[in-house]
Amino acid sequence: MLKPEKARHELEKVRHAKGGKRRLAAVAKLPRKLAEIGRGLLGRDLRGKPIGAETLRCQTRETAAARLDRLGNREREAVFEALFPRLGRHVNSAWELAQQLPYATGFERKPFRAPHEPLLTRKARLDWLGRLLQELEGYEQDVSWLAAWAGYLSHGYSAEAAGLVLAGALGKGGREADAVFQILCASAPGTHPVGTVGRHVTQALLIGSRPEGWDVVAQLLLASPNQEGLRYTILESIAEAHPDAFRRLLRFLREHDLARFPDTVRALNVWFGLQWDAVSLRVVNRVLERVSLFLEDSQAQARALESDDAETVYLALWTMAFEDAPAAVEPAAALLADPNVDRRFIAAHLLTQLQLPAGQEKLYSALDDPDLRVALCALEACEPGEGEADSEPCSDPRLFEPLQRLLGRLPEKTTYLQAIIWPWHVFTADRPALAASLVTHLGKRPATALLPHLKDMEPGTRRTVIQRLAGLKKWDGATRAALVDLAGDDSITVRGAALGLLARGKLTETEARRLEGLLGRKQADLRRGILNLLLGQKKKAARASAERLLAAPHPLQRQAGQELLRLLTDRGAG
Repeated sequence: MLKPEKARHELEKVRHAKGGKRRLAAVAKLPRKLAEIGRGLLGRDLRGKPIGAETLRCQTRETAAARLDRLGNREREAVFEALFPRLGRHVNSAWELAQQLPYATGFERKPFRAPHEPLLTRKARLDWLGRLLQELEGYEQDVSWLAAWAGYLSHGYSAEAAGLVLAGALGKGGREADAVFQILCASAPGTHPVGTVGRHVTQALLIGSRPEGWDVVAQLLLASPNQEGLRYTILESIAEAHPDAFRRLLRFLREHDLARFPDTVRALNVWFGLQWDAVSLRVVNRVLERVSLFLEDSQAQARALESDDAETVYLALWTMAFEDAPAAVEPAAALLADPNVDRRFIAAHLLTQLQLPAGQEKLYSALDDPDLRVALCALEACEPGEGEADSEPCSDPRLFEPLQRLLGRLPEKTTYLQAIIWPWHVFTADRPALAASLVTHLGKRPATALLPHLKDMEPGTRRTVIQRLAGLKKWDGATRAALVDLAGDDSITVRGAALGLLARGKLTETEARRLEGLLGRKQADLRRGILNLLLGQKKKAARASAERLLAAPHPLQRQAGQELLRLLTDRGAG
């Protein structure tokens, strides 16, 4: 193992400073079809120029990845060899191997697989390839060199994406694979003269199909009781391990009581979709025992689906999804009609965890479940963001009517519903949040469809509705009445938007009278906006407004009448 300064010095000796240009030049020498794919994977256009717009760049890379999947093995290997000199066949093996890995991305990804549907894993594979392109730019060494030096790449943070390439090399077998394996096994305990332990080591050994490599990682896990960072790295790698390695390591965690460490519990929470906090070792080990049993015994798994214990049913469904998530959709969906609310909830929770379009389709009906907890669980899956939790949710117009019905069933005040199955699984019945979802899923419906729900919306959502109303060519009576009501909103930004929109047209006498009633309030912006609207009426109507205000019982209204009369006089209309 080298010191960081020495490693950086050695890497600079072999790195091509113009690695990006060399890569582009190699891609340009490919046959036209393959060159287009190579450039697309690099986020470049057909001429090799960088695509500046992020959305277009992502679309170009996705299209290139789809075309890459349709290539034969030899052509795909040629593309990868141009992108990664001396590593093309190993990167190609990694690309194929990645189809067997979990399809989800992000920190909360579950270890669910979709081995028979390449489309579901394509985003994860493309993300991995993008990282690998960055990590290996400028380096054109062989796979044995990569096994030894990967821990020092990426500015010393290790080339994590390289782990899958090394796993691909191990799967090839032969002398080269044996050399890589020996380097990795020596790097794990720190006995290799160059190699250092990192995620590339644990990932390669666990994804690979060599049981002796799994044992190396298991012993490393056992030998790191005080090394939380290393333990976290290993646990993160277990989630994407070879299925047999995953089964073996679950047993290992159970046998050695490794759930006594908080970071192990955190990893299990992510894998199983749980939220354990202060949980006993006995409880965790019991779950590990059942999951291990269901993964190893299909008959026990089938019997568990008929259990009256909801958690047992959930774990059985989870193990089905671990092996083939799309195949778990129908068994879970069948439980959505179960008379037992606990079993319906478990089904909705599992389908939510899957994050699959097919599972989302099944959950639409659960939005009308008689138990609000099941309906709100289904809602979590029906309106996800794309990718990370903070991204904007996608619009799905099919959700609008079911969400309207669900909104009508929620308590008037925000309420925490009684926990179901697990004490930590508490749902919040939140009318404002659900009302905001109606705006998201409005689709091509007129914005007037949102008017009945204004009372449930927060200020920001009401302001959005006003913006939608502004796009209508004609307003009916209900729309104009809603705008007048919004002119008196408690939020300054909402009433400002409503007043601004009302200023585009002429007031009716009824509307003027309702606005006059609001002039008993003190807010300066409200008074100024309403006076401007009243002043914009025809001379006779504006004079009538002033007279009604002057005769009003409230002093602030009379004061507004005097101000309106003064303004009329100033413009010669008094």
